[in-house]
Amino acid sequence: NAALDRNNNGVLDSYEISQDPALDCNNNGVLDSWEVAEQQTNKVLAWGYNSFGQCTIPAAALSGVSAIAGGIYHTVALKGGVVLAWGAGTTNTGSASNYGQSIVPTAALSGVIAIASGSYHTITILPPLDANNNNRPDTCDMSDDPSLDRNANGIIDVLEIARTPSIDCNRNSIIDGFDLLDHPEWDCNLNGRVDTCDFAEGASDDDVDGHLDTCEWAKGDLDLSDEINSGDLGLLLLYIGEENPPFGDLDSSGAIDFGDASVMLLNYGYVTRP
Repeated sequence: NAALDRNNNGVLDSYEISQDPALDCNNNGVLDSWEVAEQQTNKVLAWGYNSFGQCTIPAAALSGVSAIAGGIYHTVALKGGVVLAWGAGTTNTGSASNYGQSIVPTAALSGVIAIASGSYHTITILPPLDANNNNRPDTCDMSDDPSLDRNANGIIDVLEIARTPSIDCNRNSIIDGFDLLDHPEWDCNLNGRVDTCDFAEGASDDDVDGHLDTCEWAKGDLDLSDEINSGDLGLLLLYIGEENPPFGDLDSSGAIDFGDASVMLLNYGYVTRP
């Protein structure tokens, strides 16, 4: 049963938690790291009356969903501008609650910006034909220049950002995901966010060099001098034996030990960055 070892490290999750309760801070029997990873995906959960399968979530709705709605016997979700629907209404017989409410029309397969649902019907809002007001249909603009809609959801990116500013946290008119695709070095701690946005939310840069301190520490530059040298080694040795330290655990063993010193010696010299 793979679910018993969800981080695939060969140890039962329950045993890991029993040995280190800090791995399950909310005491729900699930490793915090796995719980966070699952919730980051914006998946749909549903429960209750399920006679038409309206609570049976399709695979497509297990990640990336931005909005949901429900009728009496059907469920609707919005994912990347595409409408997903399931439950009653996959046919349009007019009987047994099947009125076509789960049959998604072609027009709702891209560019949708909002959804709603009644008892036996579904409603969507489509974007304006010329949302950027240049007297041309947006579809033509995107056809001429695909870079205007890099996530291919039928909405020009700058208009999407205007509606949802949080997807462009560094305010450069590019969706953050594509910033990181173009410049992976902008996310040194690999948390899926542009580092400058981490700074805006309080991440430390004590040496004011534009690089997250945590990333510099991870390389072994504990004194933030841009060079791994005897000063860093001295700091490391001061904390030798400390468990779960805020920095210095370079080999991710859970404690500062001579393995970390070995890693530091391997990286000795000026810090290199992408």
